[in-house]
Amino acid sequence: MKITDLSTPAFLVDLMQVEANTSCMIKRALQNGVRLRPHVKTHKTVEGARLQLGDQFDAITVSTLAEARYLLKAGFRDQTYAVPIAPQKLPQVADLIEAGGRINILVDSPEAVEAARRQAESRGLQFGVFLKVDCGLHRAGVDPDSDEGLRVARMISDSTGLASLKYFRPRLKVSIDQPCVFCHSLVMESSSAPNFSAR
Repeated sequence: MKITDLSTPAFLVDLMQVEANTSCMIKRALQNGVRLRPHVKTHKTVEGARLQLGDQFDAITVSTLAEARYLLKAGFRDQTYAVPIAPQKLPQVADLIEAGGRINILVDSPEAVEAARRQAESRGLQFGVFLKVDCGLHRAGVDPDSDEGLRVARMISDSTGLASLKYFRPRLKVSIDQPCVFCHSLVMESSSAPNFSAR
């Protein structure tokens, strides 16, 4: 069959390119001594997640709880839900933990921390919690220079049922063909988050 014979829309994958890209990503992580937690939101497939992790890593990042449920059933237990948690979604997160998942959540407000604490205590569970920090792009996260940001961090630290996992920075959404924007974003990120951590 030729590509031109396919009915559209069709999802086509250059497997050799994907394998090369994921192998490179895994190699870079190992060389730099960092734990890889790749995002699966683009492909949303078991096969894609396995390629991203290879035989070296076991943790993934999801952008919806539907992705989390689907991939948990496929054996991916260690997951980070990379969207600041809406309190009404916490019971679903608790269900996933009770089903055998280790689901980390992101928070960026006192209300979210308090809701997570209540949910964890009422279900007898522990949520892994990342504090999302705004590194200058103003899309989400606490202001690293604000007292409110410190208050949220202290609330996490002081709450039973919540395990602090440090901070989580928003992903850069700039094109590498805009080097000035890209470098400026890296500078903001590299200074904002460590400065906040030191506070």
